[in-house]
Amino acid sequence: MASTVPDEILSAILHPVFDVPDSEFSAHFAPVLQPRWRYLLVCCAWRRVGTPLLYRVVILKSKAQAKTLSTTLSASPELGRYIKKLRVEGGYGALMLPILRHAPRITDLFLVVDIVTPEKTEGLCAGLSLVSPRRLILRSGEYHRKPCKALTELLDALVEAIVNWDLLTVFESAFVFLSPKTKRILQALAAADRLRVLRVANLYHANWVYKELAGCSLEAVELTLPYSENSLVAAPGPELQSLLRFSDQ
Repeated sequence: MASTVPDEILSAILHPVFDVPDSEFSAHFAPVLQPRWRYLLVCCAWRRVGTPLLYRVVILKSKAQAKTLSTTLSASPELGRYIKKLRVEGGYGALMLPILRHAPRITDLFLVVDIVTPEKTEGLCAGLSLVSPRRLILRSGEYHRKPCKALTELLDALVEAIVNWDLLTVFESAFVFLSPKTKRILQALAAADRLRVLRVANLYHANWVYKELAGCSLEAVELTLPYSENSLVAAPGPELQSLLRFSDQ
């Protein structure tokens, strides 16, 4: 029966099944996704129409998931062109290079830069130059941990990539405080001067992140928490105030 339904209609029907809301993709802690690939086994039509939907948003929460995707894309590189949003919650060693190599159409890239020994980042380091995202989301919650070699190498590669990411106009900071690691990344973004939108959780974060990015020609600073949850924070300066956009306004 499904084979008689036009692909456009079938895609609209299947979209809610495979869709990962942006609120989940960009959340500080992404939920564990249910195995959506099973729907591809229903029939040939579901497989044909559902495959692009399945790969559109990819969240890698473990090395096992990274290995599966790396192996799949190495065997079927054409699948990588469907990946639009990629969230990487670890280093995952050399596994990340085939993933980034075969996913040149990534528009949204989420990286967790809390890398600790014995994690490796050589795949990420080599692959960041192969993509050109429009939105970059970075998360870091480490307070006093000394950067390991893998993290230092990743920061070097990220700073170098930011210089060449000429499509990057949106930055979402999930940094919880200003550390040398955080400051280095923000300085690279400021020097590139391509950002138009800064997105942070609240006014407290907006105050110090905006200060580091003051050289950028920002058009908006969006706060993901509603106005009521920002009322106790000290009022921003007039320049930042004019750029603020609240999630409930």
